[in-house]
Amino acid sequence: MIRRLAAQHFLNHGRQYAEWGQPASAYQAFVEGERYDPENFLFPLNQARMQIGRRPHEEIRTLVDRATALVGEQPAAYVKILETWVIADRIDEAHALLDRLASDHKLDAPAYVDFGLMMIMRVTPPPAALGMFPFLNAAPPPPPTPTDTPWTQLASELLDRAVAMRPDDAVLRKAIASSLMLPRPDMARRYVESAAQLLPDDPDTLILLGMIQGLNEQVREAKATLQRAAQLARKQGQRELAQQAQEMRQLVGTPMLRSMLQMSMLSAEMGGIDDDFDDDGFDLDSIEGFF
Repeated sequence: MIRRLAAQHFLNHGRQYAEWGQPASAYQAFVEGERYDPENFLFPLNQARMQIGRRPHEEIRTLVDRATALVGEQPAAYVKILETWVIADRIDEAHALLDRLASDHKLDAPAYVDFGLMMIMRVTPPPAALGMFPFLNAAPPPPPTPTDTPWTQLASELLDRAVAMRPDDAVLRKAIASSLMLPRPDMARRYVESAAQLLPDDPDTLILLGMIQGLNEQVREAKATLQRAAQLARKQGQRELAQQAQEMRQLVGTPMLRSMLQMSMLSAEMGGIDDDFDDDGFDLDSIEGFF
């Protein structure tokens, strides 16, 4: 118990050093922490991340390999390990790791979804912060035009692999589309379209399709889709869903559609339980700019 507390202490200190822009001190804290919990993959993994851009690639790969060997059957940990190679911009290492994971472990569709979405989130510039825009009844500036890279291509391959594993699963397609809706609505479109083909009379699916069509500037199609969603919802006795579809229809074609969706997702994140894999350890999302 005492050793675990000491390890947690060094993880917390490492995180603080990293947030303060002191990767060398963070690295040392992770080295010290590993002495108290040598079976915890977070220590060598975070050491590797602190050394990106500072030490030879071979040393970083050795640390990542050591972390991988400690993971066992923890799908959430695979995402963090793969994310390290995204941060380092080493797609060759990412391919090698994916091949190894597929060979050594039984990866399911959700695992491939997590891999693909992580890559998209890591390589896509974040949208403009909402700031005071909602209070001024104005929308934030539009996001940068998305560009495809080897990383986004690999992410698409992983997401398609997940869909191929569950060809009749509309819920999986909707989950992918919902996650891609704001960062990459262009990529989200085909997943929600295939979900709507599987569930043509589901108002909730049609609302998602209409929102994504709207974000892709398909204004006429979006309004028609949302009108159909409202009609189906009323027919099925789902009055609140029908009202939601009509409200979305009014926002289509205006900059406020994206702003409203950003606010909704932000509210959901703030109100939900933070169940990130690294809650008890080290989350590098906040220090990506240091690499």
